[in-house]
Amino acid sequence: MEETEELVEVRVKIPASRIGDFYRVLGLWIDGEGARSRPRRAGPIQPWVGDDTDMKIAAGILRKLSPPARKLFAVLSSNPGVRYGADQLAELAGIAKGRYGIAGVLAWPTRYCDEIRRGLPIEMEPRDGGSIYWMEVDVARAFVEGKALLGELRE
Repeated sequence: MEETEELVEVRVKIPASRIGDFYRVLGLWIDGEGARSRPRRAGPIQPWVGDDTDMKIAAGILRKLSPPARKLFAVLSSNPGVRYGADQLAELAGIAKGRYGIAGVLAWPTRYCDEIRRGLPIEMEPRDGGSIYWMEVDVARAFVEGKALLGELRE
């Protein structure tokens, strides 16, 4: 895409259970890798509930995140339940492409979650002018504790 090319907002409706898949494919496309997709893992997707198991899973995911994804997760987990507009979240997380870069940043975390049959731990509500993002309180606590666990493992 040329720097001067006009960006247009596209709205699509997808099943809530497939948001992670949508972000994964969109992220691949934004990264220029095309829409090659891997088959979905068998079995039901387990919900995030914020228990000790989630804390350990969160630590494993955080360990794999890119710096921009880690910062985005930090903003949301440090402010549980706070809803951020896409532009505001992108600015706080330092995502250079703004709201359009969020999908790319979330592509790999979505893949990591898919590998373990979990949905993305970030809630999203589509809106005109950019989606709204947040992390539920119990899930955020699991990620804060997971981050602390990683710090303890490094010491």
